[in-house]
Amino acid sequence: MTISLLDHARSLINKLEYEAALQFITRIPEDERDIDMHLECLLECGQTEEAATLLRNIPDKTSKQHMALAQLETGKQAVEEYQKGIQKTQDINEITDANCAIAEIWLTDLW
Repeated sequence: MTISLLDHARSLINKLEYEAALQFITRIPEDERDIDMHLECLLECGQTEEAATLLRNIPDKTSKQHMALAQLETGKQAVEEYQKGIQKTQDINEITDANCAIAEIWLTDLW
């Protein structure tokens, strides 16, 4: 049953029906959910606090998950998440984007 819920949620996401997909995702047991899919739906539905909570509770985040959490945080917390993401990636574009975001935070929030 879980696989069919996950497949149905993916199908809805492909149709850009994020709210409907989110209803299916939340019915999947937490340990079997696709975290990135869940995150995408939360963000597309404007549920940023729920998305931040989901990301904060991931014990071993990927670089992309650190970067996503950094965008939802402010000030020093955002900078710390970007730095953690930079440490976990080899993608020059991710590193460049993160460094630009850090510079912007320092110029606007931490000056």
